[in-house]
Amino acid sequence: MFRAVRKKARAHGIGLHTPEEVYHITKRACGTVAGVLGDDKFLGGEQPCTADCAMFGILAQLMWNAQGSRYQALLTEVYPSLARYCMSMKERVYPDWDSKLQPTTHR
Repeated sequence: MFRAVRKKARAHGIGLHTPEEVYHITKRACGTVAGVLGDDKFLGGEQPCTADCAMFGILAQLMWNAQGSRYQALLTEVYPSLARYCMSMKERVYPDWDSKLQPTTHR
């Protein structure tokens, strides 16, 4: 069973690159997105478009699910325009983000 899972994972590209290669691929991709974004607030200009939603879904993983990691630092230190972009999308499209992510107490 392990071989079958590994074979399927490799078919999807998982495990083909070292962690260092993954980081450099991610860094290059972030640079490309930052270049496309330029000084605009959103990829679609002043208003978010479908591409913004897709890109936010990816960048949000780096920004908030990898806190304290070098991936988050890519956005906050290397490409701060992408960190601002994430915050703009979060505030514009998901104003209830913080309240939705609060832990709930179950009784």
